[in-house]
Amino acid sequence: MRQLTTKALKLFFELIKKRTKKLVFVSTAFSRGDIEGVITDDYHAEDDFKFRNFYEEFKMKIEKEVLQLAAANDFECTIARPSVISGRLLDTPKYVTNSYIVFYAIGAFFSKMKSIYKDIGKIRIVLNPEGGLNIVPVDYVAKAIVRSADLKEKQLNITLTKNVGIQYLLTMMFNKCGIDGLEFVTEEPKDKSIIEALFYKTVGGQLASYSTSKKHQFESKLVRKLLKDIEEPDMTLVFKEMYDFAHNINFDNNNITPVIG
Repeated sequence: MRQLTTKALKLFFELIKKRTKKLVFVSTAFSRGDIEGVITDDYHAEDDFKFRNFYEEFKMKIEKEVLQLAAANDFECTIARPSVISGRLLDTPKYVTNSYIVFYAIGAFFSKMKSIYKDIGKIRIVLNPEGGLNIVPVDYVAKAIVRSADLKEKQLNITLTKNVGIQYLLTMMFNKCGIDGLEFVTEEPKDKSIIEALFYKTVGGQLASYSTSKKHQFESKLVRKLLKDIEEPDMTLVFKEMYDFAHNINFDNNNITPVIG
């Protein structure tokens, strides 16, 4: 698979170098793996990676190969790494995004369970009590990607300086779903209820590797310099309203009522 990927990347560079002089390659802020403390933009200077899944590991491999091929072709390249993407906050229509996934998927799961079962019962979710999720608005990401075309730096994390606490995030979503039996635990329960078993088998399985991550924060100095004319969003402050919007349209933009006038 790696040989096929390398061959495809080489072909890709042959095509684009005839049309442009700079590539902005979009990766993920989580290609650094699970790390404690402050996370800087320079991932490639590190050699100690504790990847949570194959996706993170593969992204890191591709990042390095892209930069190597760019250098071999005398081609400018910046690796742009957004964290978890949410709805719009800077441009209208606010709170809208193309796909309501990642943390939205947790709320969508329990919203569906609530519509099926009258009594949800206790739901135990495993997490690090000090953990947080770095959520960044999609329009903030888009502006950073466009401006990174003029960057000389080879790596850019499109992240916010503050995470949203996992406990807060889940509490807001469960309250909106009307579920009272939320309980936070430090280990995945062995005696799962039917709903808990289904949750951990699906979206919960993906959540657990991030909700139990080490306490960390992204330095975010370079992206703030790049977007210095744009106020950094306070995602904790706006999270409830943003999530409520997605919940109210049942996580489907087809349910948005058009504004007439």
